[in-house]
Amino acid sequence: MISMAFFNIDPSIKRYPPEKVSFRSLDCTLLEDGKKVHIKLELTPFQESPYIEISIYDAEENEVSSATIVEPVFWKQELTMHIRGNLPAGSQLRMIAKVYYPEKDYSSRKTKKLTIPIPSAGEIDEEK
Repeated sequence: MISMAFFNIDPSIKRYPPEKVSFRSLDCTLLEDGKKVHIKLELTPFQESPYIEISIYDAEENEVSSATIVEPVFWKQELTMHIRGNLPAGSQLRMIAKVYYPEKDYSSRKTKKLTIPIPSAGEIDEEK
């Protein structure tokens, strides 16, 4: 286990064992180009670093993006995920995020349905 003291984390914050770790928040924002999604997530503070998996699926259940965060040191994370392929404007997407411990029999899952207003090619300003 990595020492949390290295990151100057407030020692008064209660940290939870694996079976109590879950998502506090999960938010996403489509970036202007319509091909990337900015993800912000927060877990309950943890004693042991978990794994986090995030997948985004289109309406036909095809995976259009995925990411895995292995043993993060801090419980607040931000990342940008790239959407594969060309999805039509107004596509319905579903994001599934999971926090888990590979060696333990515990996981927490959060699903978020999104309608991403993907602009048509003519609506994207290439000079920005």
